[in-house]
Amino acid sequence: MTTIEHLNKIKAKCEQLLAIAEKRTPGPWHTHEMSSIYVGNGSPASLWELVHSTEKLNNLTQASQKRLRQNATFIASCAGSAEAGWRSTIAAIDGLEEMDDTTHLYQFITTHILSAWPEELLN
Repeated sequence: MTTIEHLNKIKAKCEQLLAIAEKRTPGPWHTHEMSSIYVGNGSPASLWELVHSTEKLNNLTQASQKRLRQNATFIASCAGSAEAGWRSTIAAIDGLEEMDDTTHLYQFITTHILSAWPEELLN
């Protein structure tokens, strides 16, 4: 994948994540529907399901329930900052389109964006 293709995929991913975020209830998040953890039997379950399902919660140990709630709280606390980061990344990529790709600044910004967004995060 070329640098331009990689940057375009990053921008598209950020736009996709922002579109998902627009659907949430305004204000702080209390859960994050996209995050998965694995329950005792090894099957994935979203934090949303586990936090809101008494049956699934009862299948977890007390320590696992506590970790689940702490993880959900942490993810919720990051929501606004994550959205700001996605908007900033889009702005930086848009700004790169106006720059000469041979400059040190272009190379510096591109290198840092690409290293922060490896291809595995773009699927």
